[in-house]
Amino acid sequence: MTKSETPLFSVVIPLYNKQDTIRDTLESVRKQTFEEFEVVVIDDGSTDGSPEIVQDFVVSDARFRVFRQENAHVSAARNHGVRRSCGHLVAFLDADDFWKPDHLENLKTLYQSYPEAGMYGTAYTRHYTSGGAVAMVVAQFEGAHGLIGDYFKLAQECQFVYTSSIAVPKRVLDGIDGFSENEKSGGEDLDVWMRVAIHHKVAYFGQSTVVYNCGVPNQLTQKTSESRRVGVLYLKNLAEAYAANRFVGDQARSVKRYLDHHCFKLIGFQFRRTMSLSEIKSFLERSGYDRLEPSPAIRMVLRLPYARIWSFVFLVRRCLHSRQLIKLFGGAIRRNGMLYTLNIS
Repeated sequence: MTKSETPLFSVVIPLYNKQDTIRDTLESVRKQTFEEFEVVVIDDGSTDGSPEIVQDFVVSDARFRVFRQENAHVSAARNHGVRRSCGHLVAFLDADDFWKPDHLENLKTLYQSYPEAGMYGTAYTRHYTSGGAVAMVVAQFEGAHGLIGDYFKLAQECQFVYTSSIAVPKRVLDGIDGFSENEKSGGEDLDVWMRVAIHHKVAYFGQSTVVYNCGVPNQLTQKTSESRRVGVLYLKNLAEAYAANRFVGDQARSVKRYLDHHCFKLIGFQFRRTMSLSEIKSFLERSGYDRLEPSPAIRMVLRLPYARIWSFVFLVRRCLHSRQLIKLFGGAIRRNGMLYTLNIS
């Protein structure tokens, strides 16, 4: 590919103090079997040696570029990367995650097979620093690909795609407002995928081609207690779309269940932090969910005087996804349309 050609993919990588992982991350891109790509690294004010490592790739490979900005959070870095990109598709990759060599090849297959889609994603594997890995695959697409029939129905139960496994056409990203740059909002990536899914179909490849490293230092996806307390951005925007009657039929029911599910989950987190009912009310107002007439179940939960009861329910739901449970059932379980496969290292 010459500099005058437009690459199929622009790979956007936000970078902040990742000197221990960024070389392997960039190498995983350079080793892709599909080579029609450019890499746009946005250095978000790193203070360690990671910019020098990136510069080595820039010097040796014309497909790699790096731009520096003052520290402004991961969403600002991603937006900066999208503005700098010139590919037809923008593929996102965090600076502590890795791609398998056929990741872009599989995304290209999706793009060619489903040009009408507005988002393309693959299965991915959660790798834990404590040992072991869990591959997360939509069961009906295991080893195959297709269009997700109901994004919100599936997203209600699990995060079946992850930022480092997603590519979005540049024209689609240009048509929305991008990632929220409010550092305390939380869920900025989920919000973008949700806004894309409102208007576009989602294509999926049921083969794990991404390694999501959980628990590494300075992880972009880690949330502080404060960011979780106000992590309602994606609920607010979806609630507004629901209230505006943008959904009909089965999709409307799925969106309502999705809102109920995530509101339950976030309220449960607040109860575990012994949040007062007045704070819960303020939380719901910020989310926009108060405009929706919450279900009787949510109204019941809001009246529960005992935080420990909800904490117990929340803990049980968490355990259903635990690696210990998967191990107990022989290394793999199917639940809510997902196939979870555990590998012990």
